[in-house]
Amino acid sequence: MSKHFLTGMEFNLKEWQKLIALAKACKQNPSAFSEHLKGRALILLFAKPSFRTRLSFTRAMQLLGGAAIESVASTRKPEPLEDLVQVIAGYADAVMLRTHEDKILTDLAKVAKIPIINGLTALHHPCQIFADLCLLEEIYHDLAQVTLCYVGAGNNILHSLLLLAPLLGVKIHYSCPLNYAPDKEILELANTLHKDKIKPFKLPQDAVKGVDAVYTDVWQSMGFKAVDPKEFALFQVNAKLMSLAAPNALFLHCMPMQRGVEVAKTLPDSPCSKIFMQSEYRLYAQMALLMTIIP
Repeated sequence: MSKHFLTGMEFNLKEWQKLIALAKACKQNPSAFSEHLKGRALILLFAKPSFRTRLSFTRAMQLLGGAAIESVASTRKPEPLEDLVQVIAGYADAVMLRTHEDKILTDLAKVAKIPIINGLTALHHPCQIFADLCLLEEIYHDLAQVTLCYVGAGNNILHSLLLLAPLLGVKIHYSCPLNYAPDKEILELANTLHKDKIKPFKLPQDAVKGVDAVYTDVWQSMGFKAVDPKEFALFQVNAKLMSLAAPNALFLHCMPMQRGVEVAKTLPDSPCSKIFMQSEYRLYAQMALLMTIIP
């Protein structure tokens, strides 16, 4: 039976440790894996726009000796995705889907004979958090010693942080505006699994005190209703907020970002910023993931 990557919770601690180690090996010497997926194909399906996800998966398959094929919307009448994925199984070895509805992924996983990868949904973004964990492990070495604070809207980035990072030992602080809290069911599950490693705060100034990394994302995600900027007045990540974190704390952002909105205009260019290292790690994380789930 195919192993899917829908939320990241399909993998246990040992499997995650192997994934991170493999991603680091890919970064150190990508050419060592140049024939690992020779003759294999990955289908990319995008119901939502993409830049980093599209490029990193395409390049990952190239570096592994395989092919990435992006599906272009047909002018013919729509076809159920459940039918399409079974057709794709005759052509390719895995599917990466980026869509709004999480239910689409879970429904596909029930019928798919090949691995399904979540490239982003409304509730989850496990590929991004995989890359982030690789980055933190490279810099801090022992993830159990890391405390990360997320500041901003309770979205798919926060959800995946809450579900996955504590499994590797990372402690999570988070602070969201009152009307932009994380999904209740996901928060309940995360607290059930990792309650001792998750701590909410009303004020971001309290949440970031002494942490090793401060993470934010755009306040309004694709496909979601407009936010009230007044409710986010205290939630911009800037030099003043970063000064409350630990010395040499990292600034993280999954991008794209709105400079001058959720993050001060110049902070992404400061020494504390690791955002471009984050985006580069998407490539190596995707290489490791593809080698692991494509049989």
